[in-house]
Parts: sequence; C-alpha cells; structure tokens
Amino acid sequence: MGLVMVSQGVAQARTTGTFTYLRALPVPRPLLLFADLTVWLAVSLPSVAVALLVAHWRYGFDFSFDWPVLLLASTLTAVTASAVGCALALALPPMLTQLVTQVLVFFVMLFSPITFHASQLPEWFQMVHDVLPFRPAADLLRAGMLSDSYNASAWDLAVLGAWCVVGFAVSLRAVIRRA
Repeated sequence: MGLVMVSQGVAQARTTGTFTYLRALPVPRPLLLFADLTVWLAVSLPSVAVALLVAHWRYGFDFSFDWPVLLLASTLTAVTASAVGCALALALPPMLTQLVTQVLVFFVMLFSPITFHASQLPEWFQMVHDVLPFRPAADLLRAGMLSDSYNASAWDLAVLGAWCVVGFAVSLRAVIRRA
C-alpha cells in the first residue's frame, strides 16, 4: 500500500498541481508531510487487521499473537512503506514514479521472500534481501502473528528502522527544499 499507493498519490498530486498548492499554504512544510503520511497510515493500518481476519477465515490459521511485536511491526512497516513511497514520488519525476512503483509491485511479490522461504533464493540474493525492507518487515509481522513459530530479530527491526529514517529524511528534504 505505502510503496505503491502513496507514491502514485503523491506523483498525481504533483502532476495536477495539488502538491504545489498545498506547499503554498501558510503551514510549515514538514507538517504537510506528516499530515499526508498520517492520512496514508490511517488508510493502510486497518488493512492489516482485515488481512488477518481473511487469512484466519480462508486458511484456518491458528494465531499466537505477540501483541507488542505485532503492533510495532505493523506500524513500523506501514510508516516505512509510506515514507519510502513518498520519498520515491518526491525524488523522481511523476512518470518515472509510476514506472518504478509498477516494477516494485512485481519485484516485491515475485522476487522477495515474503510468500516463500528465503532459502529458495540464491545466496547472493538472500544477502540483498537482508538489507532491503521487504523480508525484514514480513519476518517481523510473522513473529507478531505466529510467535510460537517465528521470532523477532533485532537485525530486522534495525533494517526496517533504517529504511524508515531514510524515507523520512529524503521526503522531508524534498518537501522543504523544492520551490
């Protein structure tokens, strides 16, 4: 949601002039970024609960929740995806943003160890996914939902946190700097 919808929403706002209009308002520019990301989080976080309900209903999962890990992981994943998505949209031209987000959809769904085990990838590609946010986010969410089978890792939290900081830094710099 965050990587694709936020990127495309911000790119569209840049294309239609809405982004420029909002930046012209007498509001601190960082506040515009935080307000926009808050709206995207309010839209995306309930989908985690719905996805859990659908998974339980469809596949009969027996969850063993670790609530602190699940709340932290789902919030940090949503914030990171939104911040990185916003950074992509602000750093790239709108048409290139559309292309990059479409490539990201295929990359994340087909070539990242979210829906399959990482051992099915070549070793060098496993190492690439150790520093990308997709596998760490999925592993943290698994640890929050299925705590009897999966454990949370400090490395996964650090990788996801680093991507969140980078996404916010790039977005904030672009919002403040551009005229």
